[in-house]
Amino acid sequence: MGRPIATKAVILRVVIIDPDNTTDIMKDGGYCWPTAKGRQFVALKKMAVAEVLNGISTRIPERKHIRTMYGALTKPPADSTDPEEIDRIMSDDDLSNFIMLAKRVYAPIMIQAQLAPSNPDDKSDLDTPSPDERE
Repeated sequence: MGRPIATKAVILRVVIIDPDNTTDIMKDGGYCWPTAKGRQFVALKKMAVAEVLNGISTRIPERKHIRTMYGALTKPPADSTDPEEIDRIMSDDDLSNFIMLAKRVYAPIMIQAQLAPSNPDDKSDLDTPSPDERE
């Protein structure tokens, strides 16, 4: 369950990264932030991961799912290099803490949602690099 946000919604810009789309991958093997092809604004009334996922669900290709999400604690550079600080978002508490910090730094707040194949037999997402070197 998400925690309610005081009076108005928080606007997130969610960057949807598909590792199968080469335009989402930078030369150094990382993922694009501001210049990624898939983007969606999501208005959060509650700080809930499910609300983010629901907000981008129409942009997720068939047979794909979200592998993981990362939030940029500093504004992502326009050249699409990695932000100075990123944090993995795995729970409603992670999302809440991330938003509390990031909303004081820049707007709109950016989250990167990395896709992976939905086929459980397909292990290709194991080779997908994560921005913070964690699996």
